[in-house]
Amino acid sequence: MKARILPALLAVTMGLATLPATAAFAGPDGGRPHGDMQRMVERRMDRMFKYLEVTPEQRTKLKEIHRKQAEFAKGQRLTLKSKEHELGLLLKSPSATKDQALAKNREIDGIKQKLSEGRIQSWFESRAVLTPDQLKKMESFDFGAREGKGFRRGHGEKAQ
Repeated sequence: MKARILPALLAVTMGLATLPATAAFAGPDGGRPHGDMQRMVERRMDRMFKYLEVTPEQRTKLKEIHRKQAEFAKGQRLTLKSKEHELGLLLKSPSATKDQALAKNREIDGIKQKLSEGRIQSWFESRAVLTPDQLKKMESFDFGAREGKGFRRGHGEKAQ
C-alpha cells in the first residue's frame, strides 16, 4: 500500500510545485500570455517606455527583443511541459527506476536553466539599447507595481 502512495504523492507534489512557474506566464498552448495577462504585460512595457522616454527606434528594438524572447520561451515551455508529463508517468510506473526519474528531472532542470538564461540574455540585450541616462532612470522604475499604483515611494515618482 505505501509503495503505491509515495509515487502518487510525489507526482502530485511536483505537479503543484511547477504549476505556478509554467502557468503564470503562459497561454493555454504554453506560449505567450493571453487575455488579461497579455494586456498587463503590454501596459507595463508601455508604462516603462513612457517613464524612460524611449525613442521610436528604441521602442522598435526593444519590442523585437521581447518578441524573440517570447518565441524562444514558448518552445522551451512546451518542451518543459512535455518532460514534466514524462516524469509524472515515470513516477507512476512500477517498473521505473530512481535513476530514470532523476535523469528526467535533470532534463527538466536544464530546460528551466535555459529559460532563466534566456530571460537574462534578453534583459542585457534590452539594456544595450538604452542610453546611460535611461539606465540610471530605470533604477527607480518599479517593475512590480500594479496597474494604477504608480512607483515605489522614495524611488522616483511617489505612489499615487
